Amino acid sequence: MNSDNIVDNVVLKCSARLSQPDLQFVKNVLVGELSKYKITIEETSIIPYDGKYQRMVDLYVASRYMEGLAKKTCNLYRLRLTDFVNHLTKPPEDYKPMDISEYLANFSTTHPVSKSTLNGVRGIICTFFHWLSAKDYIDKDPARAITPIKYKRARRKPLTDDELVQLKTGCRDTRDNLIISMLYETGCRVGEICGVKISDIDLERKTMVVTDKGDKTRRVYFQAETGYWIKKYLQERGDDCSEYLLIKQGKNKIKNAPLTTVTINQVVKDIKTNANLKAKCTPHVLRHTYATDLLKHGADVTNIQKLLSHANIATTMIYANVDMSNVEADYRKHI
Repeated sequence: MNSDNIVDNVVLKCSARLSQPDLQFVKNVLVGELSKYKITIEETSIIPYDGKYQRMVDLYVASRYMEGLAKKTCNLYRLRLTDFVNHLTKPPEDYKPMDISEYLANFSTTHPVSKSTLNGVRGIICTFFHWLSAKDYIDKDPARAITPIKYKRARRKPLTDDELVQLKTGCRDTRDNLIISMLYETGCRVGEICGVKISDIDLERKTMVVTDKGDKTRRVYFQAETGYWIKKYLQERGDDCSEYLLIKQGKNKIKNAPLTTVTINQVVKDIKTNANLKAKCTPHVLRHTYATDLLKHGADVTNIQKLLSHANIATTMIYANVDMSNVEADYRKHI
């Protein structure tokens, strides 16, 4: 055991009680203090613990959470890796690339998933082995020989200007109009919209602060239309019983509770139905439309990346869909 192992164990035990910034602070302090000492392990248990399997999964997931990975994503990692380690028939250090390939083949047989999903499972397992190797829990990383699973990525289709106008005709009240306007004009994820508080909004500057998947905050921007619907919605609410902007309506016991992602998805679905819109439309499609329209109107892709809170610009390019006629027009304009 080295100092990194000790740090990992402490972080794991604290992960349920501390926030990501606090965990990072604890880690930094431990790394600094332990670097002053030479560490040797003394085995005190009756049966030596080998430190493998589920505990390794817990350590790995805790480390990813501390790095800023969203809780929902961490839960998915734990689910997939727990299934994987439950199938282990030998220690991780003895695994060969073929063992991982056989697991993936069996997974695809027992779970009718797409190649895209299967590739996601492969990625989770491979990054787990990369981490085990980097932390010296295993000497050789068998996942380095596992190549990505090829699949045809579905072309994401944003709404056209006419479709966006048609969608808005399906809004039934002020809150519906506000939800559609916020999703399109800010490009936020549906979960980010749910968490917006009234205090997060600056109507004068037309900005709001949102919290993204990794519990990091960022500033997003909106236009006059969203500003209008925010003012109108708050006037109609006429209350100060909730700090959240979007709240549940009605006379039941959960009135004034913040909207959930499930509720907003259903609201958008109902609006689409009311508008008799044939095109696919979800909160994610509106985020996709936002990115595409920004790029189409000349926004720099690196700025779009920041607005969408993407760690990788390649992800932004998946969202930003520009047809070839626009590419040709831009070529003719500059060459």
